Amino acid sequence: MSVKLEEVVFQNDNGIEVSLTVEAPVGHTVVDQHPVEANATYRVQPGVENCTSILLVAKAASHDADREEFTVSGRPTQAYLKQVSARYVIGSIHGSVAGRTDRG
Repeated sequence: MSVKLEEVVFQNDNGIEVSLTVEAPVGHTVVDQHPVEANATYRVQPGVENCTSILLVAKAASHDADREEFTVSGRPTQAYLKQVSARYVIGSIHGSVAGRTDRG
């Protein structure tokens, strides 16, 4: 049984628009430089199954890009991402993940 990455939620807590790139899994772009308005939330359903990693890259004008990678694993049974939530202020991306194994 596969586990679907159901949703990525990105909260831009800045007073300016930022662009968001999402790779799920890392190396596979599912969102490329999508604009996220100031103080807004962007939600995406990547449609990826059995995903163990995700990379969020946020870039505000005249600032360096900020990157955060989330990875899950498990032993003896591999865990997979189901949902990722992140909040962004320039210089920092913080978030949480929910996951499960393919055994339910």
